[in-house]
Amino acid sequence: MSGILCALAAGAGIVDLRDGSVEILGADPEARATYIIDPDRTVYHRTATNIGTVTAPQYQWCPLWAPPGNYEVMAHAVSGAPFGTLDTWISLSTARSWFVFDNNDMDGPISATLAISIRDAASHTVLRSATISLFAQI
Repeated sequence: MSGILCALAAGAGIVDLRDGSVEILGADPEARATYIIDPDRTVYHRTATNIGTVTAPQYQWCPLWAPPGNYEVMAHAVSGAPFGTLDTWISLSTARSWFVFDNNDMDGPISATLAISIRDAASHTVLRSATISLFAQI
């Protein structure tokens, strides 16, 4: 099998992961910015405040025919201290999320940058990587 066909068979041609950011500003008493990769095959950006929560679908990270459990994700904190599982490969058969929150207007904005990768669970081949920025400030 050619290199291109091997990559497609492993999922490189079907997995999508894009650089992006989730930001929330000026919502007292708490602001939360969350990045979610869901087994419904959608990447979501969620912002939450005491007023409410907005969950916005961004794009489909894999097609409907591709079982999400065939993939694993790992996030590494490039900067900041985000909440969520870091530096461990975890299955995408369950929703995975990372977030920052600000609940104290005295500490300034809270931010983090994540390097996120998705790999094929069977072959351990990394298929896509992206940089995600999270920012919350009240």
